[in-house]
Amino acid sequence: MISKLNYANVTATVALFLALGGVSYAAVNLAKASVGTAQLKKEAVSTSKIRNGAIISAKLADGSVTEPKLAEGSITSSKIADGAVTGGKVKAATLGTVPTADHAASADHAASASRATEADAAAIAEKARHLGGFGVGSFGPILTAHTEIPATTTEADWWIPVSGIGLPSHDERQVQMLLPGLVRLSVTQFSAFSWEGPGGEDAAVVEVQLEDVGEPVGPALDITRWSTYTWTAGPGELRPLVGELAIRVHEEPNGEEIPAIPLQTALRMIPIK
Repeated sequence: MISKLNYANVTATVALFLALGGVSYAAVNLAKASVGTAQLKKEAVSTSKIRNGAIISAKLADGSVTEPKLAEGSITSSKIADGAVTGGKVKAATLGTVPTADHAASADHAASASRATEADAAAIAEKARHLGGFGVGSFGPILTAHTEIPATTTEADWWIPVSGIGLPSHDERQVQMLLPGLVRLSVTQFSAFSWEGPGGEDAAVVEVQLEDVGEPVGPALDITRWSTYTWTAGPGELRPLVGELAIRVHEEPNGEEIPAIPLQTALRMIPIK
């Protein structure tokens, strides 16, 4: 049985109808684009209300994603475009030595070593230029000979080869050494030594002379026991050799016997223009 309607019941019923109907209306019948930023209260849109993939790069303002917003390790190498990181963005101190740079460093050391070697060679050459007034080429190859001159009681002449290859002979032609004609050579130094022979008080004389086709080259050297005699050519004495070299040994006993003389000689030559 329905009780009588009174003013209070009617008023409450109408209010409830309007309230429910008004909400439904508002929710269903909002005009398109009628809700703007002004209608949204602060922090009204939470993370859970944003659909995955809803925010694309076009919706991000330039410079809106700053470094504090990036999680540690969130940007991996696969996320970086090829060529995106240029040299200006790389801190040089963080890089190790790459292979090419390593080879370049080795090349620098090699170049430095080469220059050092050249400098050392130049220094040696400079010193050589001041030795005895000769140039660097003055200290060229040496021909050495070691032979024995027979004992004698009469005046005699012997010739021996400058190379030491061959026996002493009374005939110069048998021991002469030919020089190649491709290079012009000159004698810069000639030395002779023996541990036997006349003493300083003896009348006997032994002389050693370098010859080129029978013509003397430098002075004759007197030989006595345990003495070395050397002739060094001065700058004005350098002349090209013809190329038929031999060493002449002249002996004068002067009434004494000259014993067998083990003779050593050394000959230095240089090319000249």
